[in-house]
Amino acid sequence: MEKVVVTYTNPDLDGVASAFAYSELLNKQGEIASYYINGIVQKEIDVVCSLFNIKLHNKLEELSNKKIIVVDTNTLSAVDFVEPKQIIEVIDHHPLSGDNLGNAVVDIQQIGAVCTIIAEKFKEKKIKISREFAILLYYGIISNTINFNAKETTQRDRKMALWLKEQCNEIDVFLIKYIFTEKSKIDIKNLRLAMEVNEKFKLGIEEIIIGQLEIVDAKGFLEKYGDNINKIINQVKNEYEISIVFINLIDILEGYHMIYAPDKNAQDFLNKFGIVFDGNLCKEKGIVLRKEIKRYLRETLKNNN
Repeated sequence: MEKVVVTYTNPDLDGVASAFAYSELLNKQGEIASYYINGIVQKEIDVVCSLFNIKLHNKLEELSNKKIIVVDTNTLSAVDFVEPKQIIEVIDHHPLSGDNLGNAVVDIQQIGAVCTIIAEKFKEKKIKISREFAILLYYGIISNTINFNAKETTQRDRKMALWLKEQCNEIDVFLIKYIFTEKSKIDIKNLRLAMEVNEKFKLGIEEIIIGQLEIVDAKGFLEKYGDNINKIINQVKNEYEISIVFINLIDILEGYHMIYAPDKNAQDFLNKFGIVFDGNLCKEKGIVLRKEIKRYLRETLKNNN
């Protein structure tokens, strides 16, 4: 039976590159595999594909009779376009969601990018990687580690980025700033998509949603579009029937992050975890990603119980 590699709805570059490249790896090992992307991809994917003239297309429309491999998430609601019983494998780097993944082979590693794991598979098996997927995996690592500045960046991420660069001489480190700047030019009509506020996170008895924006001049963006962000947060709270929604804003060039929680429910909840606000913001030096916030909240809750 054909295998199909998928990632979460409206994915980022790490998810898309991992799904596409893993399907190529499986095919080169003699298996029948394809990829499928659900929803609208994040802008960084269009930026990278345009720079290198890479054309990506979904190859399938029907998934009901396929074996499914999930990358870059282990949350079932994030891949609700497939049946859980179809899932045979999960490759991810996010904290465990607590969802029942049945008999799937689960590989979750605390690492900067899933792209790193997929690149390692090519290298370990000595399978030649195509130009397109070397480029996508490289910039997927760069994006997901914020150019190796995120706290969960590992030496494996750095090593695989270097290896991918050796596989394709078109990869250019001097394009990183351009890619980061271009992906920050968010069409305000697509702000909700960019905020990635479509996945519940279970924390004890609570369900919360943490959005994330990785942009240039995060402070200026919040000052300009704070009302739009507030509106989206309220929409999400109503649609998902939850009371705790907040946003992690990362300045990808200046190297800081801000937790933005405009309502008291979210602030009171986060105060219990030692996250202190000045107004609606908790600003910290250094880049902390959403997955790291999730891991911190879960570990703190566990230690306090």
